[in-house]
Amino acid sequence: MEDKNWSISELYSKSWQIIKDNKILWLFGMAAVGLSSGSSRTNIKSGDIDSIRKFFQNNDPGTTSNKITQVLGASTDTFAETIKNLFFAVPIWVYVLFGLGILLLILAGIVLNLIYSAWANGALIAGVNAGTGSQKPTISQSSNNAFPAIKGLIWLNIIPTLIFFLIAAAVLGILILGIILLPSFYKAIPIILTVIAVIGAFIGWLLLTLTQIWASRRVVIDGKPGKQSFLTSFKLAKGRFWKMLGLGIVNILISLAVGFIIAFPLLIAGGITIFSVLFSKSNSSLLGFAILSVIVTALIYIFISPILFGILNSFKATVWTLAYNKIKGEYDE
Repeated sequence: MEDKNWSISELYSKSWQIIKDNKILWLFGMAAVGLSSGSSRTNIKSGDIDSIRKFFQNNDPGTTSNKITQVLGASTDTFAETIKNLFFAVPIWVYVLFGLGILLLILAGIVLNLIYSAWANGALIAGVNAGTGSQKPTISQSSNNAFPAIKGLIWLNIIPTLIFFLIAAAVLGILILGIILLPSFYKAIPIILTVIAVIGAFIGWLLLTLTQIWASRRVVIDGKPGKQSFLTSFKLAKGRFWKMLGLGIVNILISLAVGFIIAFPLLIAGGITIFSVLFSKSNSSLLGFAILSVIVTALIYIFISPILFGILNSFKATVWTLAYNKIKGEYDE
C-alpha cells in the first residue's frame, strides 16, 4: 500500500536532487517568478548647463530676477494659450477613441499577463512532474503539456479568489455598517462578529491558497478541468490543512532566508557607503571605493538574483509536486 504521508526532510532531499539534476527547471522557475527590471534616465547636455551658468554670471542680482520673470511670464502665457487652443481644436470623439485605446491596451496587457502566468506555472509543474519520474524534462515537452492547462489555470487564478473577496467584502461591509448605525448598547454584537469574520476570512484565505496548490497540479498533471479540480482539492486541503500549513511555513522561512542571503552583500556595501559619507568626507579614495563596491554589488545582484530566485521557485514547486504525487490517490477515495 502506498504511503500517503510525507516528511519535510524527505521532500526537501528529493526536491534538491531533482532540480540539481534537471537545471532546465531553473528556467521555468525564473519564468514563473516573472522577474523583470527596468531603468530610466534623463540626459542633460553640458551645453545647457554652461548656458544656465553664463546667464547668471553675466547678469547682476538686481536685474536677473526681473529678466527671469519677464521671460518665464511671456513664455508661460504663450504656452498656456497654445495648449488651450489645441485642446479645444481637437474633436471630443478623438479623446473618446484615445481613452478607449488606452483601456483596450490595459485589458490586453492583463489578458496577456494571465496567459503568460498560467503557461509559466503550468510548464514549471509539468517539467517538475517529469523530473520526479524517469523522464528528463525538456522545454518543448513541458511547454506543450502546459498549453492544454492554461484555461483551467486561469480559472483557478481568477474565479475562486474573486468569489472569496466579494463574499468577504460583503460580510465585512454589512458588519461595519451595523457598527456605525446601531445604537451604542448594540454595537458590541457586530464588533464581536467582525472580529470573528476577520479571523474566519484569514483562515478561508489560507484554505483557498492551499486548495489552489493541489488544484493547479490536478489541472496540469491529471488534465482535469479547473472547477472540478478546485472542488475536489478543497476537500483534500481541508483534510490535510495543518500538514500543508506546516510545509508552507517552512517554505516561507526558507524563502525569507534565501532572500536575505541574496540581499546581504548589497546591504553591507550600502552600509559601508553610508558610513564613508558620514564619517570619512576627507577620505575621497575610501568614499570612491565604497561607491564602486555598491555599483559592482548591485550589478551582480541584478544578474544573479533572477537565477537564484528561479532555483528557489523551482525547488518549492518540486516540493509541492512530490507531496501531491504522494496523496493524489485520495481524490478517488
